[in-house]
Amino acid sequence: MTRFQFALVSFLGIALPPYTFAAPRLPEKPRMAISATNAEKLKPIRELEVSAHRIVRGPAHGELSFVCWEKSVEVVSDSDFRPLRKLANGKRVVQFSSSRDASHFAWGENSTGVVLQNVSTGKTVEINAENSQPNTAFHPDGKLFATGGYGTHVKLWDLAGGAIREMDCGTKGGLWPIFSRDGKTLAVGNRNDDARLFEVSTGKLLHTLPKKWTQELAFSPDGKKLAVGYVDGTISLWDVAKGELLHAKVSGGTEVCTLDWSPKGDLLVTAGLAGKIVIWDPRELTIVRQLDAPGWVISTKFTADGSRLLCSGAQEGTGKVDRKIVVWGLPDGTDK
Repeated sequence: MTRFQFALVSFLGIALPPYTFAAPRLPEKPRMAISATNAEKLKPIRELEVSAHRIVRGPAHGELSFVCWEKSVEVVSDSDFRPLRKLANGKRVVQFSSSRDASHFAWGENSTGVVLQNVSTGKTVEINAENSQPNTAFHPDGKLFATGGYGTHVKLWDLAGGAIREMDCGTKGGLWPIFSRDGKTLAVGNRNDDARLFEVSTGKLLHTLPKKWTQELAFSPDGKKLAVGYVDGTISLWDVAKGELLHAKVSGGTEVCTLDWSPKGDLLVTAGLAGKIVIWDPRELTIVRQLDAPGWVISTKFTADGSRLLCSGAQEGTGKVDRKIVVWGLPDGTDK
């Protein structure tokens, strides 16, 4: 596709398959992953002038998606952050997710609707999730997805937009659904209540994790632990099988807004409001390194190879105006 053709379809807002434009560029040599033994060498190596309120891995391997409030989704290479394409072009997106096999993605505007799109055909299905700002999560097999948002129930859907079941999540609040890697468990955080674990195949409530006001949450890569950040600035690790608390620590910030596991599961990063970006050893939830941060960090994400850590933030009180992404990495000379 020529640049003129690319500009034309972008102007017209035509949906195109993701691999039409460019593929992620791999670094010339493998980069060393961030670890507990080298984290003291981390430094800010780049700044990206992107006002992202969420950083998402995918849709394809080696890609990252920047979800910018009420704008198109920007997909970049996670090796050099080179722009690859835009999704939901011309739409006012506030929530976005993609399937693990990159065959589908879902996005929603500031409403109760979700648009599910097949990447290869461009076909879309629109559903009413009923909850406002319904964030979504795809099941690992790519055949199901869940919707959350502001409400009391999370819903499970098939790819045709058919509702399969809904699960009660307690007090009305912001609901954040995520699937375990084996697809057997659905965890749901609730901004106004406890997080809950459900059996995907039946919708059965497995565990209620007794601590209220949850923010972002994430399964460890092996699926055995669930990390949860809280409005009160604490971070907890829970045993998924037993629903028991393993460790709980104070982050040093007034809120934990975001967290992420390294690809190997040997590190956990947390950040939020009025505190540091904290890198933890999840074995005992001990601090490995604290990084300087602006007043409000809303999203953090490791790259797929674990060699870079992206943090999207702004000075407290200024919101989206001066938000940017700071890329932290090891001084290995591969970023020019």
